[in-house]
Amino acid sequence: DMCLSTIYAEQRNRRETLATAVQGVLVHGDSLIFTDILGNQSQVNGTIASVDLIHNEIVVHLRQ
Repeated sequence: DMCLSTIYAEQRNRRETLATAVQGVLVHGDSLIFTDILGNQSQVNGTIASVDLIHNEIVVHLRQ
């Protein structure tokens, strides 16, 4: 049973999609590294604000 998530950046009550079909998230210092189903990685500076496993959503707050 595969569970893929969508990553959203949330700022001022607005959400922006950062990544889709994400299979893994690695926290590395101030960075979050997302790996999608194809193995592609993207990286942002920020923190995880919430994880909703029912709706497969991860919300992050970006650092400026």
